[in-house]
Amino acid sequence: MRSKDISHLESILTENFIWNNASNVVASSKKKTILWTLVTQIEIINYKTFHNGHDVIIRTHNKIEPNNAETMVLCAYLCEDEKK
Repeated sequence: MRSKDISHLESILTENFIWNNASNVVASSKKKTILWTLVTQIEIINYKTFHNGHDVIIRTHNKIEPNNAETMVLCAYLCEDEKK
């Protein structure tokens, strides 16, 4: 997050938002996710959606992280109650 303006992110994440990540042992809450975006040096580019259904969303993006090679990330979102 280059601008460090969290207002948009705060408005789209619900209060019961939970971020589950394969590399994290513990899930992150809305508050922890927003705090992470303020301190991370990771840059997300080439964001693409391959499937946007009522029950699942499949997306990819590339991740640029200092001192690491650029990597592609595959995201699968399971939508509960048909909310995205």
